[in-house]
Amino acid sequence: MQSISKVIFVLGCSFIFASLWTFSGTAQAETKEEMFSFLQEAYEAQLSLGETHRSWQEVEEVLHPFFTPEFTARFADDHLFHDENGYISLGTDFFITYIPFYSYDDRTNVAYDRANNRYLIYEFFPAQYEGPVTWDDHYEVLTVNDTSEGWKISDLQYREDEPTHSGLIVTIDGETQDYQEEPFIEKGHTFVPLRAIFEQLGTFVSWDASNQQITAEDGHTLIELEVGSTQASVNGQAVEIEAVPVIKEGRTFVPLRFVSEAFGASVSWNRLKQEVSIQTLP
Repeated sequence: MQSISKVIFVLGCSFIFASLWTFSGTAQAETKEEMFSFLQEAYEAQLSLGETHRSWQEVEEVLHPFFTPEFTARFADDHLFHDENGYISLGTDFFITYIPFYSYDDRTNVAYDRANNRYLIYEFFPAQYEGPVTWDDHYEVLTVNDTSEGWKISDLQYREDEPTHSGLIVTIDGETQDYQEEPFIEKGHTFVPLRAIFEQLGTFVSWDASNQQITAEDGHTLIELEVGSTQASVNGQAVEIEAVPVIKEGRTFVPLRFVSEAFGASVSWNRLKQEVSIQTLP
């Protein structure tokens, strides 16, 4: 730990992220708002270390609910001043290792790294060349691990390029589905490729191209849909659906929730991780 914090603010660095960032995984919370609240509370915890001197144990108690031990040590090295009274943070124009000044709106992105069970929170900050602190165009990127103790902030990086990630994830009985055509969300409804979803649900599907009609059955249930129509049928009973089958780039997509539930499956949605889970097993 340095007696006087020395901060070197370096921007314009390029960091390499080797893993593919996806919106999926095991759930702790399901909204961006919960993640945003967590980050804001973490920032308040950092700021509170400037209110009074504390022992190192007290510093750890303040930061432990939000940060990994490694990040706590990094923050202390950057910002805490140590004297005979203990540890305290001093005012600074350099907020490196503080939670970034995110907008906490649509400009702040939350992605999930399924392979490593961690989140990536990032936002673009345009260049600023006036004032005591200047920087180039860059992204400020927080890594938040999803641990048995809850979320833990483990890293903060500045990079020139936007992190990449794939979009919607669909799982059936815990298995991630790999579609040739990407599922998508439109007006709050999830759409998946026609033939793939019916076959994965164990049904036989037929497509009448001339009338753009879909028929699917599994021996117990028979459903009929038509592209662009809110009228469908289940075992001969007419039903009205809000999300209608569509053709996109020459491929037919059907509303995931309707077709899954029509065949007795349950559907859950994790908005934060952009994951739809279909459960067919009892």
